[in-house]
Amino acid sequence: PPPNTCTNPLNAVVGVNTISLDPNGGALPVDCAFDGNPLSTPGYARFVPPNTGLYAADTCAGTIDTVMAAMTTCGDIGTIIACNDDDCGLRSKIVFQATQGQPVFIAVGLWSLTAAPPASGIPLTIAEIQDPCSNPTNAVVGDTTLATDPNAPNLDLTGICDPGTFGDDVVARATYLRFVAPETRSYRVGTCAGTDDTRIAILPTCGDATTTVACDDDSCGTPDDDFWASTLVFSANAGTTYFIAVGAYQEPGFTAPLPPEVIVNITTDVAPPPPFDPCAAENIGTAVLGNTTVPPNALSPPLDVTGSPCTFPFAPQAIARAKYLRFTANATGTYLFE
Repeated sequence: PPPNTCTNPLNAVVGVNTISLDPNGGALPVDCAFDGNPLSTPGYARFVPPNTGLYAADTCAGTIDTVMAAMTTCGDIGTIIACNDDDCGLRSKIVFQATQGQPVFIAVGLWSLTAAPPASGIPLTIAEIQDPCSNPTNAVVGDTTLATDPNAPNLDLTGICDPGTFGDDVVARATYLRFVAPETRSYRVGTCAGTDDTRIAILPTCGDATTTVACDDDSCGTPDDDFWASTLVFSANAGTTYFIAVGAYQEPGFTAPLPPEVIVNITTDVAPPPPFDPCAAENIGTAVLGNTTVPPNALSPPLDVTGSPCTFPFAPQAIARAKYLRFTANATGTYLFE
């Protein structure tokens, strides 16, 4: 048969496929393989999603040490949307978002730079999966049992929240709890009842890493323990909904296993936080001429403008979660803020 290249990819479908590798194919340099290895002797699959949503692709049914990546342009590493080395033993699994009718190209290759690809090919399983934010488990103060999802996508906190000193800033295979704070105070959230290597994060918006207010990796236990379970403290407003992301530790080439269920404990045995002051010096941003990015803060109270020169055509007459910026004019004149 002709080599499996980008000009002749396998037409993959939801279900089990068999993908052949090209023994003469050029290696793809990827950043997910253990020890910095490239994706060797790659073969390609062209997958056209039947629906818009999340999909999982894996080689877990095989016996070969693989690396795999999904991309929007075949062979172009600049378009990679998911990459994995050893998610299921030495085999690989990726989760990616796809749009109905828009092809995704999946590269499957070997981790070894010298091994010959198997003549019988490698099993490639593709499945459509549920969005973990579509029906999160409701959490309560006390213990909540969370059923983990091995196909859930990662929550990437890189540059947003550092969960610990080891590995990538990723909550791998993140599954979510919905927690409505019963009162305004600090809450401690943890997986300390177990010994599994977890990571956790708190988000006002499910699945949106940019809204993260706290995260942790390995804060349970003592210096003699393995520091696998996680715990953190965060401040919450009464009646506000928060989402607790629980997932596995991950580093390049390795994702820790997760049990089918994790016990998540929420307690109120910490002092209530002082009221959030949006006008405290540390909470005021600095605006400059040009563009200024304003990070949201779910804890900031609304600004009531009733009776002021500022009125809105619809109620309420308030700026929700008001964030303040300080602007110092460098010249006298008229300025436009938008």
